[in-house]
Amino acid sequence: MQSCFIYDKTLEVRVHHKEWFHTIWKEHGWDGESQVMRVEFRYDREWLRDMGIDDPYDMLDQVPKMWAYSTKKWLWPHLPQW
Repeated sequence: MQSCFIYDKTLEVRVHHKEWFHTIWKEHGWDGESQVMRVEFRYDREWLRDMGIDDPYDMLDQVPKMWAYSTKKWLWPHLPQW
């Protein structure tokens, strides 16, 4: 099984007083005003095994494949169609 969390990272920073994130974001091009969203996928061991990933180091080579599957084949069909 896998799950996806999408949340407003700028709100989290404000609520939990983690303003030090702003420095890091600005170093990577953030304009200081735009909303920053985080997309986080979580996978259980069974799902990883089904994808042929048995070792954490094997996973590093598979991140592009995991992202493509998770966004295009798994998440996209479940998003509301506005």
